[in-house]
Amino acid sequence: NDHDTFTQYSVRPAGKAWVARYQKHIATATSVIVAGDEITDGEAYRFSNRMTIGLARARARRVDGEVRGLALWDGTSGKAGGTGSAIANWRAAGVPVTVIDPLTGTARPLKGARTNFDDAPTPKYGQRETVALLFADVTGFSKLTETQLPLFIRHFLGPVGRLAASGTGRPLTSNTWGDGIYMTFKSASDAGCFALKLCEVGSRSDWAALGLPDNMNIRIGLHAGPAIRTMDPVIKQLNFMGSNVSRAARIEPVTPPGQVYCSEPFAALAEAEAVRAFVCDYVGMTALAKKYGSFPTYRVRAVPSVRGR
Repeated sequence: NDHDTFTQYSVRPAGKAWVARYQKHIATATSVIVAGDEITDGEAYRFSNRMTIGLARARARRVDGEVRGLALWDGTSGKAGGTGSAIANWRAAGVPVTVIDPLTGTARPLKGARTNFDDAPTPKYGQRETVALLFADVTGFSKLTETQLPLFIRHFLGPVGRLAASGTGRPLTSNTWGDGIYMTFKSASDAGCFALKLCEVGSRSDWAALGLPDNMNIRIGLHAGPAIRTMDPVIKQLNFMGSNVSRAARIEPVTPPGQVYCSEPFAALAEAEAVRAFVCDYVGMTALAKKYGSFPTYRVRAVPSVRGR
């Protein structure tokens, strides 16, 4: 399970005493958030670090508090996604950091130049990269007639294609099948802003005037996490695959028409990026499609003052 795998890769190498400490804290924790199911590479830990910042910021805002970083650290870079990487992320996000020297036990605030221990090389094909994932579909598409399909392509897919090709924050990859849309983005900010614009395209009220069903609408699901970067040998294009892609695909079917829903990892990543164009409002524990399980789910909505970035 998740705890056994994490213990094997991150706790057991430090010795039995640390395993006992970890197990004790897990047993007494009121809640445990799992950032992902694959934790065998540095990208999993980089993403976990970013998620931690986002969750802390969201919590601090709810209680009118302040986020501060505290780390037991010897000052070296360590492995990818390790303590040095986490501290680099905290400082880049403007979080005050206090470090405890593991040899002397003394604590001191971290000052001076921000040494970046989190410079990750551009992932190669077959390696994982943290991306934001978007899945969308159109309600009522399966009932379109053959004469309506050309209208759908012109009046729905046409504007979507123009949206994807315009402005900043363009998708890294785009794919469609029928009414289904799958896109990946470099950041939660790019994905969330695009999703809200896409929602406007799909929620227009004049479909009947264009020869399409008047109740046609779109639903959009967002997720974020490490995914495998690949050059797809069939379509000959950049693509991303993996368990997080599968999870993203399970959010869209349970999203109400005309809305954008996202996962907790996506909401946390948006917080870590200090996004101001939209907010993620907690909806509750939602059972995802195809018996994938129940997860915390959020509704993404635009902030009017910065609408359109």
